[in-house]
Amino acid sequence: MQNRRIKITLLIDVLEDIKGGAERQVYELLKRIDRKKFEIYLYVLHQKDVPVQIKETGIFIKCLGVKRIYGSTGIKQGLRFMSFLKEEGIDILMTYHFSSDIWGAFFGHLAKVPAIVSNRRDVGFWRKPVHVLFYKLIDPWVKKVIANSNAVKNTAIKEEKLPAEKVEVIYNGVDRKRFDVVSSGMEKKKELGLPQDTKIVGCVSNIKPLKGYEYLIEAASSIVPARPLVHFIIIGEDEMNGAIQKQVMELGLQNNVHFLGKRDDVPEFLCIMDVCVFSSLSEGMSNALLEYMAAGRPIVATAIPGNLDLIKDGINGILAPPKDACALEHGIIQLLSDQSLASRLGEAAHSTVLEAFDIDRQLQKMEGFLEGLAGV
Repeated sequence: MQNRRIKITLLIDVLEDIKGGAERQVYELLKRIDRKKFEIYLYVLHQKDVPVQIKETGIFIKCLGVKRIYGSTGIKQGLRFMSFLKEEGIDILMTYHFSSDIWGAFFGHLAKVPAIVSNRRDVGFWRKPVHVLFYKLIDPWVKKVIANSNAVKNTAIKEEKLPAEKVEVIYNGVDRKRFDVVSSGMEKKKELGLPQDTKIVGCVSNIKPLKGYEYLIEAASSIVPARPLVHFIIIGEDEMNGAIQKQVMELGLQNNVHFLGKRDDVPEFLCIMDVCVFSSLSEGMSNALLEYMAAGRPIVATAIPGNLDLIKDGINGILAPPKDACALEHGIIQLLSDQSLASRLGEAAHSTVLEAFDIDRQLQKMEGFLEGLAGV
């Protein structure tokens, strides 16, 4: 084993872009892993193509285009996948997301892959009893489960009755260098048509029910009348068919709340945010929150289990109960009113990333974990 590279196949449901949680982590792994030690193969279950950034990593990529894992195409592709695993002598199969976890574990088991690793990336908000049942069925074939936070680990142990020693916590990592940006606040504010003395409260997250945007907008409705120079900018794709925009209109906030959609210049916008808010109701470990921290921004975040590995109240951010607009409002006003506090918390958040959540640190842990599985 020591005389050759460890062969690893990654299998993921979708890889449409590199901004999402698991997708970003897979991209960073593909880009940074030591090619002298590891030979990497990527399979994408449901898609027929991947973003150019993934192709530029130069690894082997196979897109299967399977719509239903239990359909005829899923079975045919599964048998081919099994043959590939056998013929290439894959040492480790690592799966991401439900379909890949189940489909991959089944065919990986048939192929007698020495180590199957299944990922858990959230606290199970979407899981129904049938999903948990399928996980319990494939868990005996899985050598290790990776959780991206302690909250996710605890959920997997509770729901799937996994032994604690079978679940390894490897945090999401963030490339802090992406956020070492010197940006002109004047330029970005001018781009938005805002006065230079505007105070910016920002949120970077797709607009969907679990992100708790309605509570952030409710908080904004109390802040703006007393502080008309406070503006809210929201960066992310709308997945709620305009429901939050409608709420903004009904509350008369359309001049102070700005929806920017998906952006490639998030680091530059983070530079002008006086406060970053994360109002989510459920998370495994948020890449957006890590990015706020890497940018050294003062943060107000919900006190949900997936955030507690990152934010310590009053130390490197302010925590607010979920679904509590008043608490969000209080935290935002506190940071806008006390520049000394905001600077201290922002610097502490940045230090937390340097000490524990830098991508190179987490990749080093992942490589050690994989070498251990392969017996190196």
